[in-house]
Amino acid sequence: MLAAWAFVACAEASEPPATGPLIELPLLAPIDPTKPFNHSAEATLVANGGHVAVAATQLHLDSETSFGTTNLLRKVAVIASHDRGERFGAAMDPGGGPSTSDPVLRAGEDGTFWLAALDTDHANSAIVAESDDQGRSFREVARGVATLDKEWLVVDARARALYIAAAGGVFRIAYDGAVSGSNVLAAYGESGCSGEGGAVFAVREAGTLHTRLLSYDGASEPVLRGPVIDAGDAAVPRAAAAASLGRTFDGGYFLVHTFRSAVASEVRLLLRATLDEAGTELSLSRPSKIAFHPAAAIDAAGRLHAIWYESDGPTGMLVYVRSKSARFQEGFSEPRIIDPQACPGGGFYPGEADTEPTGGRRLREYIDIAIDGSRAHFAWTHAPVAPSRVYTSYRDFEP
Repeated sequence: MLAAWAFVACAEASEPPATGPLIELPLLAPIDPTKPFNHSAEATLVANGGHVAVAATQLHLDSETSFGTTNLLRKVAVIASHDRGERFGAAMDPGGGPSTSDPVLRAGEDGTFWLAALDTDHANSAIVAESDDQGRSFREVARGVATLDKEWLVVDARARALYIAAAGGVFRIAYDGAVSGSNVLAAYGESGCSGEGGAVFAVREAGTLHTRLLSYDGASEPVLRGPVIDAGDAAVPRAAAAASLGRTFDGGYFLVHTFRSAVASEVRLLLRATLDEAGTELSLSRPSKIAFHPAAAIDAAGRLHAIWYESDGPTGMLVYVRSKSARFQEGFSEPRIIDPQACPGGGFYPGEADTEPTGGRRLREYIDIAIDGSRAHFAWTHAPVAPSRVYTSYRDFEP
């Protein structure tokens, strides 16, 4: 049952003191002079010790003013800051071949940055690269991981191992590049975290678009855990794919995801003390909103920070909330606008033909949030009109 008390204490959470400027990240220099990059999307980021790195897919679309993909070229780039997200350098090619997409950038507890991306010239197999200099350079560790599509990456620095879940299966990759894997999944990787002696992933079923949690220790077959998490009402044919899975302060699990109905779209927070229970679910977004593509992270005090798009007004916005404490039932802050023109308004919803531009996708699959000290960093696709561009900003909060 969906909990009804999420909004009771909503206004009681203290307001964080400062929001940073909106920064449009630079595009990668052309790798093909006939197809210069004119759009960017699909951002993930890490923030550690004042270093912030954003990975995003650079796109050559048919024009800067449209989203057509007749002459598509994709390439992952990394853009880094070394002053807590105040300024960013040039876009850098981290390697992986001439055509890559779907970047997932994560940091280990040892401070190493890890990047996974799909090599679209080789059956969407994954390349994996590491950076031991806070995103200034990357070294390829593994190539040809048979992911097929939609990978997600989890780093276990203590075990010196990485885990990937994707349509092609679930894989363990040692720091030295040795790969072991499971069977093909009928699902896509959409988020993940450490746990259960390895990694836990949220995977979206290819047919129903519902989400399941899956655990994998790298030694045995992956195990689906707990009940199915519905993507929306049965009558609604599509749902946004973005979700965020992580650990709560008390050792449980949270999943922030979208639930689509015929009249609204909610961002929901599912809490499970263990993976196998049904858990408790509550709505983070306000009633009757069109909210989607959430991302969430936990700070050192156990508070949840989350961002998502809302498109029910005349313009679509990116909004931010945080919980009052590690006890989420004490309430959340009122949504604060980070980007007042992040996407179209009027009920725009990604993946739905009647709101997407002809021939393409405006926002693509996901956005991201990362916590470093008392600063929450955000990366998202800004696309009220063409071109789409990856933006970043931050929000300081009270420790």
